[in-house]
Amino acid sequence: MKNAQESISVLIVDDHRIFRDGIASMLHDVKEITIAGLASNGVEALGMIPSYRPDVIILDLSMPVMGGLDLMNRLQKLDYQPKVLVLSMHIDQPFVDEALTAGANGYLCKENTDKKELMEAIYTVNDGETYLGYTIREQMAKNEQSGKQKGTKSAKAEGLSLLSKRETEVLQMIMKGMSNQEIADATFVSIRTVETHKSNIMNKLNLKNTVELVKYAIKNHFFEI
Repeated sequence: MKNAQESISVLIVDDHRIFRDGIASMLHDVKEITIAGLASNGVEALGMIPSYRPDVIILDLSMPVMGGLDLMNRLQKLDYQPKVLVLSMHIDQPFVDEALTAGANGYLCKENTDKKELMEAIYTVNDGETYLGYTIREQMAKNEQSGKQKGTKSAKAEGLSLLSKRETEVLQMIMKGMSNQEIADATFVSIRTVETHKSNIMNKLNLKNTVELVKYAIKNHFFEI
């Protein structure tokens, strides 16, 4: 998170005005967050980013003119790339996978996200971590259980065999959306130690960053380990 003197600048991108205004109103009294602007589609957002330079974009996926996925693909080509927090009505795993692949740093469900979780997600992605909302994680757990009932075989056992017990615990906490500080507090170690564990996990699984780690965990049913 930014220091106490510096707030997190947020751009809200959604085609429903009542929703944009509602999110802006919800965050209005949060001193650590500043609403940089509101946009109704990806084209408007692209025009605002160079001058507004938001830290975080709260982004819907389904919008006219230019949707969220197209916008994220365009963001990859910009010199300035804000963090992206998807806030969508779509919670099925293919949508989450596609958004993370396109560059999303977090994913929340519109229907069930409250102010507390929205703030936590903003702080987390602004800190460079990946955040998956409670509803998204719950859906993943259901998918995992369904896969077990159908006898679906994955690379789960093989992947787990590469990780130590502590690394497995850290991966569990990452998939719960916990930040480095929260993991450090829960395991009674320093943040540097947590970062070392994450680095070791990614090296063992041949992954480059936390987003790739989350995608790998989703793909291989690591949600509940």
